[in-house]
Amino acid sequence: MPVFLPLVAVLHVPRHWTMPLVLAAAVSAGGCERATEQPRPQAATTTPQPATPLPAAAPANPVKEISVRVDASGRKWLTPTVPYDVFPDLPPDEEIAAGATAKAGSTANSASDNPPSETVASIDRKPSEPVMPDAAPTPKRPSASQPAAAASDWDAVFPREVLQTELASLRNAVGEGLLTVGSYNNAFEQISTDGWVLSALATIASEHPDATSWKANALLARDMATGLAMAATARGRQNFSEAEVAKERLFAVLNNNTPPGLPDPDPAASREETADRAALMTRMQRAADRLKNLIGDEATFKKDAAVASHEAHVLAALAKFTSHRDYGSTDEADYQSAAATVVEGGVGMAKAADGQDFATFKAEFDRVGTACNQCHQKYRFEN
Repeated sequence: MPVFLPLVAVLHVPRHWTMPLVLAAAVSAGGCERATEQPRPQAATTTPQPATPLPAAAPANPVKEISVRVDASGRKWLTPTVPYDVFPDLPPDEEIAAGATAKAGSTANSASDNPPSETVASIDRKPSEPVMPDAAPTPKRPSASQPAAAASDWDAVFPREVLQTELASLRNAVGEGLLTVGSYNNAFEQISTDGWVLSALATIASEHPDATSWKANALLARDMATGLAMAATARGRQNFSEAEVAKERLFAVLNNNTPPGLPDPDPAASREETADRAALMTRMQRAADRLKNLIGDEATFKKDAAVASHEAHVLAALAKFTSHRDYGSTDEADYQSAAATVVEGGVGMAKAADGQDFATFKAEFDRVGTACNQCHQKYRFEN
């Protein structure tokens, strides 16, 4: 069975980003070459670290349960000093999806390498197991020349409920990181990464057939998320303040309370400029790590099947997103073929997880790994 390690596709990598672009994960190889990249906005200077070889399959981390306290006035508290409503409320249609994550159960590892001791319920923050949508149908296998972005519709690759759960998770993580200057200083790199991922999710929402309540302003949300990612580039009060302003604007748009005076978004803006591929690959690597933890034994897989379904959908969605023509190398058949296999395999894993079909889940995981190994023979990166 192939071992997941970072697989890379590295045309169009900014000079200030040195992290490998992980398509899903593949066998590590040394001595690689960097492809020529077009310049990127200089504001985004955070350098994500290269993904390290994945360890052997191990049981998922234990779950930390969250207890919400209600005071005499009826107000909810996460901790003695942090109220439940410290973050902006979700619109009604998203509150239902986010609330589904409050069910007790096992979850994946934290979205951050150093998660805070107290967390808000979400798929990335470990306190709960999300309720996932019904399995989406497995898309038809595309040819090598067929773009992965056309291989499946968004509703099959990334169901609306999964999109909303991922959005809620990232919002919680960003909100926690921006509580104080100190919390920001400890988490600014993760906040930047989450900002880029939020930008990609906003773009997906603008194209998704199952509209969110804020779909009309999805590209504005994209730009606010990009601003957040580009602000969280260094420690200090100035960067904290800039990131806080960007976060407040983003959350206001997502809450259907768009502030006046924001610049109109450019519908033709390149994904390469609004959703940094290296950051998206970081989220894909995290999904691959979590999925790897679930193939060790059937009992673990079945216990965390909802987590497996969510992470498989995220992996598929970001593989599809990063196969867009705005990114480098995507005009090559080998790249598109590998990306399409990751999309199809991710949807297949999600479907198997929804049906608690361990054998099929493992087979799809292996198929994705094989595609990544083959792709890695061509697309490499020099550390």
